[in-house]
Amino acid sequence: MRSLIERSAVKKRHQRQPPALISFVVWSYNHEPFLEKAIQGAFAQTYEPLEVILSDDHSQDRSYAIMEKMAAAYRGPHTVVLNRNPRNLGIAAHINRIVALARGSIIFLAGGDDFSLPKRVEDCYKIYSKNSDVYGVWTNAALIDDQEKAIGFIGNNKDIYYSFQQHLSGIICRVVGCSTSFRKEVFDRFGPLDPYLRVEDIPIHIRVLLFGKHFHLSKILVRYRLHANNLSRIRQKEINSWNKYVQKALWLSNEHHQAHTKQHIRDAQRALDLGIISHQSFADFKIKAISFKNQRILFNDFLTSKNRLTFYLLKIAWKRHFSIKEKLECLLLIFGLPGAKLSIFIKQLFKRKKANYSS
Repeated sequence: MRSLIERSAVKKRHQRQPPALISFVVWSYNHEPFLEKAIQGAFAQTYEPLEVILSDDHSQDRSYAIMEKMAAAYRGPHTVVLNRNPRNLGIAAHINRIVALARGSIIFLAGGDDFSLPKRVEDCYKIYSKNSDVYGVWTNAALIDDQEKAIGFIGNNKDIYYSFQQHLSGIICRVVGCSTSFRKEVFDRFGPLDPYLRVEDIPIHIRVLLFGKHFHLSKILVRYRLHANNLSRIRQKEINSWNKYVQKALWLSNEHHQAHTKQHIRDAQRALDLGIISHQSFADFKIKAISFKNQRILFNDFLTSKNRLTFYLLKIAWKRHFSIKEKLECLLLIFGLPGAKLSIFIKQLFKRKKANYSS
């Protein structure tokens, strides 16, 4: 009876604990035309207590001036922190700076050209508060253009948990990077990212999986803007020429694939040292990471080859880590199908592998 009373008291104390401080970061580089809207989305968040960090990566436009003006005029409940990097750091190094500044136990990232809906933090925090093994949450996003026009959405219609073992087994998980959030502990334990990385969402996703589970919340809580300056966000249906297809595919060069693989293996080694994953899981992950790197480098080399057919026959056709779908894609590229038709044609032939996610 006493133990039952004690457990009840512990439960009540836990229920009375105040909500965690969360850091919501609007990070920007040359986003002047869209930044005001992004900051309005941060200030409108319904969750409290919230620290709003406005961080500029030494923009060449008026981005930081907009941040200063809106921070000075703000009279709401959130704490506002301003940061301007003394020089342009790039994506990964900017993330490292943001994490160092953040006081919250959970960090939400919001691009300066995107817009977060008011309940983004509140809805995602419910997942964190109920699941101690969830170290990251991402959501669906509406696609908008530079005129605020809705043009689609990205995401999934199911709430799903995604684990490290599912990743090792080859189950596909498409994280919506613009809706990323994660526990700060992920960086406290793994340290800063390699400053030369060109994207942040994949390394953060891997770190979250090494710790625990990554949760997808099937709500549209972000408006993800597609415009001329975000090359990584070129939509497939806009890729209507060979040059545009190559431009998108080569956005991550061979050197960057090398850097990403080193980061993933370094993080997995850290997880192994901490006793979070087993030696077998580390070995399997390392093989998978290196195989993917080699695949992407080969594909980049194929795209820039003067004789793509010869390159395909010698270096891709017989490689087992290229799927039938990917080999077909290469063949269609050899014979000059534009990227948009190529994408539609392949999707009609192959259905993306779907997983039965479980908690």
